[in-house]
Parts: sequence; C-alpha cells; structure tokens
Amino acid sequence: MTVQTHQQLASFIWSICNLLRGPYKRNEYRKVILPLTVLRRFDCILAPTKAEVLEKYEKVKERPDKVVQSQLCSVAGMDFYNISKLDFSRLLDDPNHLAKNVAGYISAFSTNVRDIMDRFSFGEQIARMAEKNLLYEVIKAFANIDLSPACGTGGMLSIAEEYIRSLNAKASLHLFGQDWNDEAWAICRSDMLIKGENADNIVLGDSFEKDGFTEPQHKFDYMLANPPFGVEWKQQQKFIEKEAERGYQGRFGAGLPRVNDGALLFLQHMISKMRSSDEGGSRIGIIFNGSPLFTGDAGSGESEIRKWIITNDWLEAVVALPEQLFYNTGISTYLWILSNRKEPERKGMIQLIDARQFYVKMRKSLGNKRNEIGDGTSGRPEQIGEITRIYSNFRHDETREVSIEGRLKKRSVSKIFKNEEFGFYKITVERPRRLNFAFTEERIARLENEPVFQKLATSQKHKEDQRLAETEAGKQRQEEIRTFLKGLAKIHGEILFSDSEQFLNLLKSQERKADFRLDPAERKAIVAALSERDETAEICRDGKGDPEPDPELRDTETVPLTEEIEEYFKREVLPHVPDAWIDEKKTKVGYEIPLNRHFYVYEPPRELEQIEADIKGLEASILALLKEVV
Repeated sequence: MTVQTHQQLASFIWSICNLLRGPYKRNEYRKVILPLTVLRRFDCILAPTKAEVLEKYEKVKERPDKVVQSQLCSVAGMDFYNISKLDFSRLLDDPNHLAKNVAGYISAFSTNVRDIMDRFSFGEQIARMAEKNLLYEVIKAFANIDLSPACGTGGMLSIAEEYIRSLNAKASLHLFGQDWNDEAWAICRSDMLIKGENADNIVLGDSFEKDGFTEPQHKFDYMLANPPFGVEWKQQQKFIEKEAERGYQGRFGAGLPRVNDGALLFLQHMISKMRSSDEGGSRIGIIFNGSPLFTGDAGSGESEIRKWIITNDWLEAVVALPEQLFYNTGISTYLWILSNRKEPERKGMIQLIDARQFYVKMRKSLGNKRNEIGDGTSGRPEQIGEITRIYSNFRHDETREVSIEGRLKKRSVSKIFKNEEFGFYKITVERPRRLNFAFTEERIARLENEPVFQKLATSQKHKEDQRLAETEAGKQRQEEIRTFLKGLAKIHGEILFSDSEQFLNLLKSQERKADFRLDPAERKAIVAALSERDETAEICRDGKGDPEPDPELRDTETVPLTEEIEEYFKREVLPHVPDAWIDEKKTKVGYEIPLNRHFYVYEPPRELEQIEADIKGLEASILALLKEVV
C-alpha cells in the first residue's frame, strides 16, 4: 500500500499499535514505530538503485573508505546507502534468523544512518519483539507499506521547506536544527538525509548548554520552534546564570525567567541568531502556552524579557490558537511572531489575533488532541488561510462570525496596539502610620513576645561557661526593663498618648531621670509592644519629620505607561486616601500582554423568565417519564 494521506498513515500506525498491544505498554509503542518508520523510509528510498549500489560496491570495496562512500552515494543518488543484499521483503524469507538479519541489515547502512538508528536504541526492541514472537508480523506489516512519498517526520522544518518551495521553486534553502531528544534528532536527521539536505546541520544537544550554532555565520533568515511547555531549567541553571552575567554579549542578557519555565530562554536563544536589519533581518515563529504572556510582576525576569523584546520593536503579532491542538496537552497555546524587519505600517505596533474559535473537531482524538485548524481540504473550512488573511490585513477590530456555544456571533478577531500600551508602572502607595501608646499592664506583657526582648535571655556565642554568663546577664537586663516600665505604668498608666513624638520624648526623659539607658533595638521593641494602630492618632514621623509609612497599609497600583503617574494618582487614589503618597524609589516598569482581557466580551445572563421556562419544561419532561415508569 502506498501512503498518500495523513489518514492512511494514521490507520497504518494504529494497526501496528494493535500488534504491539499486550507485550508493550501504550507509551512504549513509539520505541518500535518511530525507528521502523525511519528504517522503512530509507529502505523505500534506496530500492530503485539497490542493485546498482551492490554492483558498484563489489568493484570498489577494497578502496579507501572515503572513495567507497563517495562512489556509492553517487550511484544511490542520496547522501546514504546500504550494502546488504537484504531489504524489508527479503528479510521475511528467513523467519528463523530474522532478529539477526534485521540487525545485520541496519549495520550495512552508511555511517550517517547507523548513527541515527543508534539513537533509537532499536537493537533492544529487535530482541524484545523476537522474544514475544512479534518481530515477523511487525516487519511484514512495514514491508507491505510504501513510505517513499513525502510523509516526512521532520516537523515544522520540513513543512516550512515545502511551503517556501511552493511559493518559489528556485529558492535557495539551507535547513538547520537542534534537539536534545535522541528520537526527535534521529527522525529529523533522517528526513534531511532523504531530502538531500545537509544532515550535519541537524545538531544533537541541549540548546542552552551546548549551542550548536555559535559561529558568526550562524544567523538565520527564518526560525521556527515549538519548545516544551513549562520546561524546568534547574539542571542547566549554573551554566545559564553564568552566561546571563555576560549581559548582551551572551544569549540571556535581558533577564532570566523563573526556573520552572524556560520558555523565554528559548526565545532569547533564537533572537541571538537573528540577522541584523542591515543584512536583511530575520523572522521568528514560536509557540508558547499562556505563561510567557503575563507571568512575572514588574521587575521580574519574565517582565524584563518582554520589555526588551517590545521596546526593541521585535514583537509583530500574537495569535491565540484553539485549545486541544496538541497530542500531549489540551491547554491554550499562542503563536508569537517576531521580526527585526517590520513593514513600515507595523513599526511600533503589535497585532493581537483571537483565533480560538477557528477549529474543527477531529473524527478521532489523538491523546489530548481533539481539534485541528481547517486547511480547506476534505470538506474542512479554510481556517489557516483565514487566520493568515486577518494577519495580513492588519486592521484593528476586524470582525468575523465565529461559533460560540453552537451559535454564530460576530466578534472582533484582530486588535492593534502601540508598543507602549503593553507597558505599565507599578507604583507603591504608602500611607502614614498612626499609633497610640499606653503604659498598661496588658501592653507591657506584650514585650515578652518581641524577638529582640526574647533574645536578651539567650546566647549563641562563645564557649559554654561564657554563654551561661551572658544568658544570666540577659535575664537580668530583661528584669531591669520590666521594672523600668512598671514604674512608668504607676505614674502614666491611665494616659493614652495619641502623639508618637510626645510618647518618645516622655520615654527618653524618664530614661535620663532614672539613669537607665535603652539601646535603639530595645527602645524599638518597647514602642512595638506599647503601641496600637489608631486612625484618629497623629501621624508618626521619623527623625527628619517625614511621615513613617505603615507596612500594613501599603498598597500597589498599576498605571498604564501611556499615562502620567501623578495624574493617575490624583484621580484614582487621593480621593479615597487623601494622606497617601508614592514611594518613587520603589516604582518599576513592567510589560505584559493581556490578550484575553482585550478580547473579553461580557455576556449578560439570560432573563429570569427564560430560565424559569426552561426549569418548568424540564419538570414537565421528568413528570412524563415518571408516569411512563409507574
């Protein structure tokens, strides 16, 4: 059978899964299907030249390896070859030695293919399938399917190449990629070999610690990525933090996100590979979950990275995609489009596109993947083209009819904002501390709970004998303070002081009168114990006469970057708290992209009469059902 459609390939894969069910768990099917798909593709691609390659090999096999490789690749018409007399169909001729022959067939490939198969660790699966009497049936199934057409597994890289060539058949394309996962690397590398691309451009390794493209010429016109969502970078933390210390000489100069989500590290890595605008610039497409849009407050790593991207005018658009698009997650996803070669009308602007309703239900779910975006084939709507047109039109508040809860409604699907509209000031609003004071027994007793007072009776320094002496001295000091305060209580216990300055002056004068000196820490503990918050009291002031802020009344406000802070403060804060002020030293600038907020449409609840009618209708139907039962 020749595979012509994705549906045919999916049906074939399910048939293999049915063969493996039992000896293999569901999450292990890929250990067999992926390497055999790649191996069968190599087998199909080499089939037309198989005889010529074998004939040529007999003539050149005694010559140096480089000569042999060059000659055989030339005959095969590919960058790889196989010198075994076996192929998938001939493997089935000797069922008793099938495991040995499959291993031998793989070892007869050129080195570049063997490297790929080694990354799949397929030898283990050959032995396992042979033990469970599965190997023959699985090889037979793959032998009966033709995988020579473009059913590639190179993902976005391959599809992007096909699309560009459909637009310009003469385009000069050079494909590069890197992946840490052995299987993903092997699949992509095999795809590049089959397509005649330079497979050495597909690098195996961690992009963070082992950047595969460090040379000056490694700048790219177009970049695509679908990095894992919420990936932790704790394992690479030391390396990444060290590179971040290099500032913009390294890849992570803009900032570091929290360690449990490295999404914005991937984006910084890609931005470091952009060509300069003088060299033609670059464009980037990357898929994220919602976290990079808004996670992190002003001044955080995430906010600083967004600030860096937006103030450099690199963010062109963000597209909200439908849910349940991916096999291993059903969460909301977003496509970010970045460029340092924006069209004139897009400069200083960011387009937000709401494409969450542009999907069709799949006939059969694949894990969490239940939806797909229609491509105009097989009776599906042309939703990919429609999203592209909305992006190209670049119009604010462009509307479309979309299906919401089964009903067609007109909704805005495109909004355009200036870069600075995504920025904000986070200001700290302080209010003055107002306290009253009293020398009552109840308040004096609170001193026992003050940490500074408690520490007087403990010592962590010196040797044991000296610690005991210090502890005794501390207890004696505690008793002296208690006695001093009880004496003041007898004289001033009935007075409620509403002015902190008056209270402190009295305390200091009584210290001098009693020839009893409190150090600043002890005095601070006493003030904390003897005070209570009182909105009617006078404002507490510091040594300079400035109001002291009350930490418990401290608040923050978010002010749009497009607005004057003072005007906002006068309008939104002072009418409610006239004694407030801004601590300007704490003001920070943050950036976020609240896409959902911009597309939110209030849906009023239904009228009570409608709800009541529905309830009565349900009651009537229930009663009718009960009558049938009775």
